[in-house]
Amino acid sequence: MTTIKTLALDTVFEQCSVAFLNNDELIGETTILGNRGQTETILPMIDELLKTHKKLSPIHQRM
Repeated sequence: MTTIKTLALDTVFEQCSVAFLNNDELIGETTILGNRGQTETILPMIDELLKTHKKLSPIHQRM
């Protein structure tokens, strides 16, 4: 069976969200509401999710 890992990003208006899926299983997600600034916020959000969810550690080691 093929494993599909998905990184989903949403930066609509003042919201900034990141989610990771492994096939259809939600592994982790986070959302921040605030005044724009998604470009400064999105990469640290991705990094934090990669660090906190052990199922994603092989991905994080390649970065």
